Amino acid sequence: KNPEKMMLFPEAWGRSQCRSLERMVEVEQEYPGGVEHIYSPGCVPLLRCSGCCNDDKLSCFPVTRSREYVLLSFQEHQSCECRYTAHTHLHLQLALHLFS
Repeated sequence: KNPEKMMLFPEAWGRSQCRSLERMVEVEQEYPGGVEHIYSPGCVPLLRCSGCCNDDKLSCFPVTRSREYVLLSFQEHQSCECRYTAHTHLHLQLALHLFS
């Protein structure tokens, strides 16, 4: 393998953690059905939570948010943390009920 393209574990670990990263977000995704005009560009770069958690039952969610004003107001994720998703939480409650 090409050693120039290899990433050391500490760097890979750090880059994979739950954090806010710039992502392209479609205007229609942020304002579903509410956009009556065609905007160009149709998507904008915004900070969004992304990355992996140390537990498969957890997902990366925003902790703090702010508004970024472009032509429209969009929500940016300023900090993130791993949390149980609603779907996982329901499964855990069901499992506890079944085995109690």
